[in-house]
Amino acid sequence: MALKLYKFKNVKEAELFLQGALVGKDISGGVVGLVGLTLNFTTPLGSVTFATANRENDALLLKDIKAQVEAAIATLRVLSFEGRIVIIEASPTTGISVPSTNQVAKSLLGFDQNSAFVSKVYGVVPGTPPAWLSSSLGHDGMILITTNE
Repeated sequence: MALKLYKFKNVKEAELFLQGALVGKDISGGVVGLVGLTLNFTTPLGSVTFATANRENDALLLKDIKAQVEAAIATLRVLSFEGRIVIIEASPTTGISVPSTNQVAKSLLGFDQNSAFVSKVYGVVPGTPPAWLSSSLGHDGMILITTNE
């Protein structure tokens, strides 16, 4: 059993982590340069090539990115958390994988364009990793989550 301790500033951030969400950068002002770029996923398998929204600088807002990703890959949902883009499974079960291939779209959304990303959905069965074992409130007000990896 490999125990890991994670720290979160609020319940929503901890919940997104346990559900296998990928959290990118703040895109509340829109994303310029995304039009024509492709974002690939290996789990669930699929890709989205971003199309224009016909606004100044071809900036895509969260609503544009959400509509395009969800239309291309029906099992994914896009939402915002504190202005940051969040990509999560519609029904969290296995997590999301993004390949390590150089994808500029990843960088524009706040992910390292040269690294692979694999999220995990944490179950509650202690003997079956990945599993959520416990949570508590730290002395600094942060939420502490212990997992079995």
